[in-house]
Amino acid sequence: MKKLTLTLLFALVGCASQTWNKPGATQNEFNADRYACLQESQQQQGRAYVNPYGGAAQSGSVTNIFLFRACMQAHGWNLQ
Repeated sequence: MKKLTLTLLFALVGCASQTWNKPGATQNEFNADRYACLQESQQQQGRAYVNPYGGAAQSGSVTNIFLFRACMQAHGWNLQ
């Protein structure tokens, strides 16, 4: 029974949504900081492969979540 209770507790905690909080900040300030941090944390990613029948390549941008979080915290936001 104790194991089931712990499992359910961890499942509920894992489903809880997190939000960014900065006392006194407006939604517009959040949007501006989030946009700036998303731009700063973009990294290029590419991959390619070749086999006897041909090959393919693709590239794009991905967000480095660690850089994004660091940027938001530098702007005074806390993830709760």
